[in-house]
Amino acid sequence: MKVEVLGPGCPKCKKLYENAQKAKEKLNEKIEVIKVENMPRMMELGMWSVPGIAIDDKLVSQGIVHSEEELLQIFKNHLKEARDGK
Repeated sequence: MKVEVLGPGCPKCKKLYENAQKAKEKLNEKIEVIKVENMPRMMELGMWSVPGIAIDDKLVSQGIVHSEEELLQIFKNHLKEARDGK
């Protein structure tokens, strides 16, 4: 699973990236978390409000700094959907 934390590098973006890294560490899954500050990539995904999260090239959240626990649940849900073929 590829998780992109989207944003220009503001404090909210950095906090979301930190929370995503912590959530990743709690799961025994292959998850790549990367920080994306590339504005064309953000626009390509349809993001209009920072920060954002994209999972496997799909925008799943924008304008919210999710907590570690919230991201853990988002990651678990995405992994389950991927396994179920949705």
